[in-house]
Amino acid sequence: QQQYRSYQPTSVRPVPAENLPADQQPTPDLVIDDMLSLMGLTSADTLADIGCGDGRVLVAAAQQYGCRGVGIEIDEKQAQRARQAVSAAGLGGKIQIITGDARQFDPKSYGVTAITVYLYPELLVQLAPKLKSARVVASPFHEVPGLNMSRRGDVWITTSARQASSGGFPGFDRQAEIDHLMDPATQHAGRFSRANLERMTDWQLIDIHNREHGVITHNGVRS
Repeated sequence: QQQYRSYQPTSVRPVPAENLPADQQPTPDLVIDDMLSLMGLTSADTLADIGCGDGRVLVAAAQQYGCRGVGIEIDEKQAQRARQAVSAAGLGGKIQIITGDARQFDPKSYGVTAITVYLYPELLVQLAPKLKSARVVASPFHEVPGLNMSRRGDVWITTSARQASSGGFPGFDRQAEIDHLMDPATQHAGRFSRANLERMTDWQLIDIHNREHGVITHNGVRS
């Protein structure tokens, strides 16, 4: 059963090929893995990849986390490559690729809950207002102006205050992390007060951990 609204050509207008940037770059595979692991995706999510290129982010997300996906790509040739990759992976029923201008894409119309975006900073400024509707937004290398984001390696990521304050990071043991930071046997003793740690969001606690110990993945595994 088709889960997406029917695409209307007037809703997202393709841009002539002569107006395309000459130096579009794909997101490195290692960065994709890190980015997706930080987003807490589940099969209940619909991920939008804005500037989806050859579709590798959407294919990886669907294969690893079972989420649905919609990609918006300005370059028709790249969009066609993405459709071919989706078809080759057997994900045609889960991922839709649209050719068009990201500035005219409405995430709410597709039920989008998570967004990845790898675009020029000046375009991110224009897109920021519509990105706020998603539960989580991740951007490789560039912070999205106007969003509350933190950097983890090569990825900038943000979540809504509701998710961050409700223990919404799958597998993360909030109390165990606080106990670890307060343990006199660790290097952290004396650096934090329990009251301050209790007031922090999960994402703030994870950020402290990631800066000092490596990344906590979506399954809560320390690395």
